[in-house]
Amino acid sequence: ESVAAIRAIGTNGLPTLLTMLGGDDSRWRVQVVTLIQDTANVDLSELLAEAVHRRARIGFQVLGRSARPAIPRLAAFAATSDPALAERAFLAMLDIGGPETIPPLLKVLTNSTPARQILAANYLGQLRSQARDAVPTLVQALSGSDVELRATAARALGNIGWDAPLAVPALTSTLADADSRVRAVAAMALGAFGTQ
Repeated sequence: ESVAAIRAIGTNGLPTLLTMLGGDDSRWRVQVVTLIQDTANVDLSELLAEAVHRRARIGFQVLGRSARPAIPRLAAFAATSDPALAERAFLAMLDIGGPETIPPLLKVLTNSTPARQILAANYLGQLRSQARDAVPTLVQALSGSDVELRATAARALGNIGWDAPLAVPALTSTLADADSRVRAVAAMALGAFGTQ
């Protein structure tokens, strides 16, 4: 029933979904809900932001590619200083999918903190071949200073599996990385290219 309702509302529901995704609970609200739950033995967890975020994600999943008009706002969320909001935005863009999600993720990958860059690289990898335009930027990330980013970029390149002439030499060079985990991930990523 709710899936049919979301589909019937369609893109008219995007402003509401974005508001739901971006909202957060005040400390006061959490304390009041917790007090009522403890006192009255009633589950009010669906009133908290986490449940609202989950429902917004379901909305984006149901709408899929038709939710593309939300991408600019989601990109702004992804660039915010709130890491939880940024992750929710990344997940929503992943739910939407398609090539329109690539530029905002690339922007975060090149112009953000290492933690955000890691998230962006991870989600680019999850988009698989849709993210083939990200290969040059991910190759650059292999030489970054952050170990986790290098490992995530290598994994993403393997998941994407495109542009072997650029990716394979870069991954091969990464086999000499100072970090053993980065080397292992690069070796696994090279396996995705087979004999290319």
